[in-house]
Amino acid sequence: MNLRLDPEEPNFYFYMPYSTETQIEELIKNLKTNTAPGNDNIRPIDIKSNSQIFSKLISRIINLSLRKGIFPEELKVSITRPIFKKGDANDVNNYRPISILPVIEKIFEGYVVAHLRRYTGCYTTVRKKKIGL
Repeated sequence: MNLRLDPEEPNFYFYMPYSTETQIEELIKNLKTNTAPGNDNIRPIDIKSNSQIFSKLISRIINLSLRKGIFPEELKVSITRPIFKKGDANDVNNYRPISILPVIEKIFEGYVVAHLRRYTGCYTTVRKKKIGL
């Protein structure tokens, strides 16, 4: 997937490569297992304990999404829960919302974030050199 990010540089693109099973397996390995499942009821521990199988499937989902340019609707749905902060438990202002996302979305997000970080680090260096900083 190519995205043109700077209108002043018409030949400069952000490239999102297709994922590999190895990359996805590494993301799965780093999953926190003490988190609640999302609306799909898939627990992180289940994905982690079957990482070789799930890495193939999740890699296919990511690559299909990148190829078509569409993020799966099912992965956009979260469960929102109030978490008590402090003070009077009867006061609604003493709660903050958290969103519980599907574990597959977390893996997808981890893949995209890793590539965006690589891009922004590289691009920032290029831009600083270009303007003489």
